[in-house]
Amino acid sequence: MNQAQATKNTPVQHMNPIQSSIVEPQGTVHHTPQDAALASRALTALRSLYEQPLALFSIVDSEEDLAEIETLAQRITAQSDVLVLVGIGGSSLGAEALVALRSANHSVRLMVMDNPDPESFAQMQQTVHPDRTSWLFISKSGGTLETITQVMLVLDWLEHEIGAEGIRARCYACTEPTSSSLAKLADHYGMMRITHDPLLGGRWSCAANIGLVPAAVCGVDVRSVRRGMRDVLHHALHTEAEHNVAIQGALYAMRHAALGRTIHTIMPYVDRLEFLSAWCRQLISESLGKDGKGITPLAALGTVDQHSMLQLMLDGMDQQFFTVITTHQHGVGTKISKKLADVAGLSYLADKPLGDVMDAFQQGTIASLQAAGRPVRTMHVPVVDAYHLGALLMHIMIETILIADMMEVNAFDQPAVEDSKIRAKKVLGA
Repeated sequence: MNQAQATKNTPVQHMNPIQSSIVEPQGTVHHTPQDAALASRALTALRSLYEQPLALFSIVDSEEDLAEIETLAQRITAQSDVLVLVGIGGSSLGAEALVALRSANHSVRLMVMDNPDPESFAQMQQTVHPDRTSWLFISKSGGTLETITQVMLVLDWLEHEIGAEGIRARCYACTEPTSSSLAKLADHYGMMRITHDPLLGGRWSCAANIGLVPAAVCGVDVRSVRRGMRDVLHHALHTEAEHNVAIQGALYAMRHAALGRTIHTIMPYVDRLEFLSAWCRQLISESLGKDGKGITPLAALGTVDQHSMLQLMLDGMDQQFFTVITTHQHGVGTKISKKLADVAGLSYLADKPLGDVMDAFQQGTIASLQAAGRPVRTMHVPVVDAYHLGALLMHIMIETILIADMMEVNAFDQPAVEDSKIRAKKVLGA
């Protein structure tokens, strides 16, 4: 019996490790019959996707692939100081969000080559040592032009630096099992091919090998990531709407979009979650922006963007609803010298750890937004680790699926982006 079957047949405690609190502006109408109908329909649809089963949910429900992921990661780690990931969009953003947990003293670091910028490519060549670098080429279709062009340039360069044998030993290609451009290049050099599940869209792939191989190479506990995802999935599936964190989050978004607040500002007060916001931007934009509908995600970072966007948030047009992501900061970090605090005339900071400063600002921003009549959801995790990051990623994916159902759009396609690709290829002479 696999994990998915065991989960269906065994009673589980459906715990959600994310604490969520929503404060609405005065006069906001919620808990309406329309809300209840939307919630019921969306929850039924989510459960139907699980029963189909949706590839994302099957992957999260299993651990059968993790040993293979860990073995590959150990192989790459043993031969590398750097893992260069060549991929763009869903092929890189989930991995970057996960690798942000990498310990500063971990032996392998991740470098991402996404944009085909000639200057960035030249800088990469000057930075890495080919004989201590591994390369992971990721394209679901195997034909993503920004990726394939850079893969060809990398291979041409490496052939001169480490030869075909070096390429075979150090390069890995992750793509669907088809005869694509990337597959042909991989087979030409005899690279290891890693299967990208054809049923799993790139922006949903952080749960699979696409996100977890780079994470494991960089020392992230991928079993804990998967466990956090699984706990959130089953909370969403088995908790009724009133207490269902994902359902309530989806209703929060729908409520304010209907009132003209169509910008969703996602603002973590943790540096390690900065890439989470970037990942959210793709997930929400591509999943919901269809048929004249959608929500515009705005990535922000506390406290940095208090010094760039907070003025607009508080005193500009009332177009935004907010998700502020917090963690336990109070009492954490190096303490401020009493001597220097006194010299600076800031005696109230004496002996306070740096985390107290971050905590004060995250509390202050939340209170300030609420006082200005802005809708604010706080999502709190006690610690930012692999388990809780997995939980956050899964929560946001499920919430996006639910919003798509409520908006009556398909969360899993992105038909409009193909036009620009066709036009770019015509410019290049295709």
